[in-house]
Amino acid sequence: MGMYSVDTFISDFATRTMDNLKCVQEHNSRYEVTQLINSLFGLLIVPNEKFKYRSDNPQKVPDKVFKAESKFYDKLKCEFGRLERENRYYNNYPTKELVSEIITRFRNALAHSGKEGLHFLPMEEGREISSIIFYDTDNSGHEFCAQLSIEEIRKITMWISKMYQEIEMKLPEVTIEQYKKQLAKYQRIMRKQYED
Repeated sequence: MGMYSVDTFISDFATRTMDNLKCVQEHNSRYEVTQLINSLFGLLIVPNEKFKYRSDNPQKVPDKVFKAESKFYDKLKCEFGRLERENRYYNNYPTKELVSEIITRFRNALAHSGKEGLHFLPMEEGREISSIIFYDTDNSGHEFCAQLSIEEIRKITMWISKMYQEIEMKLPEVTIEQYKKQLAKYQRIMRKQYED
């Protein structure tokens, strides 16, 4: 995996994810869509979770930081506005206008992709996948549904990566001491099974 810096982990992860995707695209196009989905999934989970817990409100990634610190925030909002006008995007969640909400819905569609979350089109033997439908719902009747072409997914993946790279420098730093303290806690937890 290589060496990461504690204070630039989010940016490093986002950069390396995109480098990895580019490498697969250049050297083995047969796995390009698979790697694209894997890259999107990684970017929707790892930086988002790390960012939440370095922010003031760990329950929700504050969009004000995204909006204030990254030009890619507005690009993502415009892209979903365009998809909505083309009847390829629907979201009736209460905070649907927030990019963090869109990221959460994509994350859920990927994480819960079994029965409903993802549909690859066309799903026919010998045909290349040209688009993917992402779907998420909850027990309150809220729904998120988006159909994106492979090129649109590639673009959105890149923008999410760039957004995380731009905002990391505005976050409270995580010190090596804080990191080691967390690590010691986890090691104590794992040792409990031998002490009991």
